[in-house]
Amino acid sequence: MMRRFFSRYLPKGSAAHNVSLLVGGSAVGQLIMVLAIPILTRLYTPEEFGVLAVYASILGIISTVASFRYELAIPQARTNASAANVLVLCVLCVFITTTCLVVFIAAFFQQIPVWLNTSLISPFLWLVPVGVFLSGMYQVFNYWAIRRQYFSDIANTKLQQGIASVLTQVGLGLFQLGPVGLILGGVAGQSSGLIRLIRVAYKLDFGLLSRVSWRRLKQKSRVYKNFPRYTTLAALANASSRMLPPIILASLFSTGVAGFYLLANRALQTPLSLISSSIGQVFHSKAALALNDGCLAGLLLKSSSELIKLTLLPLLIIGYYAKDLSVFLFGEEWSYVGVYVQWMIPWLFVQFIVSPLSIVVSLTNNQKGGLLAQVLFLIIRISSLLIGGVVGGSDGAVLFYSISGFVVYFGLWLWMLRIVGTGFFEWLSFLKKDKLMLKIALLATCLLMVFIILDFFGGSSEVYK
Repeated sequence: MMRRFFSRYLPKGSAAHNVSLLVGGSAVGQLIMVLAIPILTRLYTPEEFGVLAVYASILGIISTVASFRYELAIPQARTNASAANVLVLCVLCVFITTTCLVVFIAAFFQQIPVWLNTSLISPFLWLVPVGVFLSGMYQVFNYWAIRRQYFSDIANTKLQQGIASVLTQVGLGLFQLGPVGLILGGVAGQSSGLIRLIRVAYKLDFGLLSRVSWRRLKQKSRVYKNFPRYTTLAALANASSRMLPPIILASLFSTGVAGFYLLANRALQTPLSLISSSIGQVFHSKAALALNDGCLAGLLLKSSSELIKLTLLPLLIIGYYAKDLSVFLFGEEWSYVGVYVQWMIPWLFVQFIVSPLSIVVSLTNNQKGGLLAQVLFLIIRISSLLIGGVVGGSDGAVLFYSISGFVVYFGLWLWMLRIVGTGFFEWLSFLKKDKLMLKIALLATCLLMVFIILDFFGGSSEVYK
């Protein structure tokens, strides 16, 4: 179905066609999951979403490095035979990671719920290795499919994941099974996507995979040793800065707070990340040419301004109506999600501008600086979360974390400007030439002041305890 749809409506025989397949499949799958949120919030409580948040965070951190980042070498291998050996190497790494995780959970099964401050996670601890195995394997076979250009199959898996996840979560939610419905929904989605990719690889590439040898596996592990040595730490730091907040919020306060955070973050991040990934791929192609032509700085300045135009006013409007929208979309029990959304908007606004442009770091060979930046950002963000929790409880933790997100991504943007040979004041000079940009910035500032005044005199939502 997905293959016929994209073959009919997307450009043929071009890189744009392949990009559209990947982005389109992911977008449809994510859209299905977003549209299901108003149903799920009426079937599950904030505490149950909080258990999902803790599970998904643990899964997200570990699965990021499940194959020791060797999967990144699959598309880069010189020959398909070499790539096949890397593929099998990745599969072995996933098995090792999963086995170690099983041993760890068995050894600390009683202590883990105490560390996380929630006994609700206990029945689902054994699902963590299952999720890590499925997620890690999906990443590996996804990169193999990218190398072999099975783009329509990848797009199909994204759609299958969204449908399987939503149907499972809604179906089990109707039987009021609690967090197990949400978690098993994720497992069902991962399984459906992985099975298809394995089937395609077995059907079309069995000849390549059957010629794998232990000698070549050892050779490839040495050839691509820099992936586990360097990129693993950077990926782990990046994943931890994104995934640790729900775990910390649940352990310090309650799973309900983690549930509010998860829903607020997902409601904003999902649509923004879909748009951002598409923009990032377009910018990547332009930036490579601009670097060769010596005009990367101008492209970065112009692209930053265009992204501000695209998102500033919509996000301000969403922020103002966030509380009412939360009640309307998710139900009265979820009204406090709107408060978190308002606090997150400045951070996610800057992140939306910076993330699709961050490819300039690798294009300009600043990977080592990028690694140091990721580690520094992790320290800043987690510290702000902990300090905020001490100062202002759960509200302070989320607010401080959001502020640190704004500061971190703004700092990353300033560093990116410096990398390409320009700076903040040059951007201001560039901005003065763009009259439309100035009008939008002025109008947005006025609206922000009005929103703050109205919200202050109108009163805010009651704090969730």
